[in-house]
Amino acid sequence: MKARLVLILIGLLILTSSLSAANLTAQEQERVEFLQVILSVMAGDGPDDWRGQLGLPDDFVIKCGTPYILEALRLEQKAGQALGFSVLSKRPTAERLPLTYDSPEGHFKIHYTDTGKDSTSLEYVMIVADYAEEVWSHDIDELCYHEPPSDDEFWFGGDDRYDIYVEVLTNDFYGYTSPDTSFLSDGKIQA
Repeated sequence: MKARLVLILIGLLILTSSLSAANLTAQEQERVEFLQVILSVMAGDGPDDWRGQLGLPDDFVIKCGTPYILEALRLEQKAGQALGFSVLSKRPTAERLPLTYDSPEGHFKIHYTDTGKDSTSLEYVMIVADYAEEVWSHDIDELCYHEPPSDDEFWFGGDDRYDIYVEVLTNDFYGYTSPDTSFLSDGKIQA
């Protein structure tokens, strides 16, 4: 009876693992493993030797995490289930970043805190706002790119300003854009 139960459990484990991989090619499975390491580093809980583990140079830095996040979302959508990408569930909250500053031209809402590990000064936040407005002026006003979509009341930003969250990240990457799940449709992801 015990041997039969063990065999059933092993069979269920094999079936479950094959179901999770059923919609993904072998190359996509390898990419999932790569992304799980990269995104765990972005979430602050990756292995210390992640560069060596992935065969990357010792000085490799993730300058922008957005392409990795978008690829992870695409693979999760194709697999039809969550694949364990920890950074996707760690979007900042109002409890962690309770203070806000609206940029002078009104395009941005900067979320920050002046206490704890993510602490920063209002002076720094104002500098962030100034640079963000300079980029807006260049990209939107001069080059005529489209304005980014509004998140309205989906997240704790609560209005149509573009939200910027100032938080301490690991030394291994500089930042990322996290798309709203409301913009996922037909296998296409927009950030």
